[in-house]
Amino acid sequence: MKVYWCFLFLSIIGIFVCNIYPRYVKVNGQYEPRARLWQAVILFGVVIFFCGLRSGIADTPAYIQEFNSAPSNIFQLDLSIIQKDKGYAVLETLFKQFISDDYHWWLLFIACISGIAVMYTLYRYSIDFGMSFFLFIASTQFTWLLNGMRQFIAVAVIFAAIPLMMEKKWWQYALLVILASTIHGTALIMLPVYFVAQLKPFSLKVIIISIIIAGVGLNIGSLEFLFDNTQYEGYLDTIIATEGMNYIRFFVSLVPTLISIMGRKIVKAENDELIIICTNMSFFYVSVQFAAIFVGANYLGRIAAYFSMYIFILLPWLIKKCFTKQSSLLIKIICIGCYCIYFYYQMVVTWNLGYYSDILNLSL
Repeated sequence: MKVYWCFLFLSIIGIFVCNIYPRYVKVNGQYEPRARLWQAVILFGVVIFFCGLRSGIADTPAYIQEFNSAPSNIFQLDLSIIQKDKGYAVLETLFKQFISDDYHWWLLFIACISGIAVMYTLYRYSIDFGMSFFLFIASTQFTWLLNGMRQFIAVAVIFAAIPLMMEKKWWQYALLVILASTIHGTALIMLPVYFVAQLKPFSLKVIIISIIIAGVGLNIGSLEFLFDNTQYEGYLDTIIATEGMNYIRFFVSLVPTLISIMGRKIVKAENDELIIICTNMSFFYVSVQFAAIFVGANYLGRIAAYFSMYIFILLPWLIKKCFTKQSSLLIKIICIGCYCIYFYYQMVVTWNLGYYSDILNLSL
């Protein structure tokens, strides 16, 4: 657990360092302070290093076993017996054949892909990178690098495709999502999201779509016909039987959306394509999280991960743009305090997650 507390402490320091030593970027005719690349690399580098060299945490042993049992030659890989996520199997085999058959470097490689994709996207688009990094840590989203890493590859890669959405490059975006779906099939939900994420924020269409998303989540059993005679047959029974998410996690996910609603006039006036996308994503995120309260928290939470990443761009923007200079500082301090409490609740009270690494000889 000490490693994770170090992550949180580092993220708090990062807020100040990124604001004290910024670079200035011209945005819409005005110069705005942004983080420097070395700041982003150091902050994310520490997290990637320790998460990548872990062992024995959550589902990591299953990934290690899978890697060790994978063939060492691509011609030995029989895709016909692999039911799902064939792209991951191919990537795993190629790594083992041409780079290393040591699982430590495989886990580090995956952590680098996901971590760098998130880092660069936040570095390029966040108005306050230090705050974005803090939210990534304090919201415990960084734990995707420890558990569910295969899906997080898809989440991170699609998140990095924000410029394709902004520039309306549908075919490139679709191809990327389809490629990501070979790593984790859930990525396909982002194909229709491409269109609805670019609707006018706070519009009736967005509200209706958000309600529909929540409704589908609450009545997920009605989708059983989609899974008949597929590799996922019977999967919905597991989802329905899974306990719902705790209310605290839902209310935390609700904060950015509530602030965006309060500052909707500013959001509309700015008419920033990036913030429009992030605002709509926050609505969809809340919808999925709401449904997860009642059914299938572990599984619907995985769907919510695709939407949660945009919060790390949206919330710092809202804090800076929707409040005066004095009040924005106060709101930021309140957010830091509240998210630190949430971090403690999630990491210590709920999960009590330890850290293990045989290669680093650490057990904390």
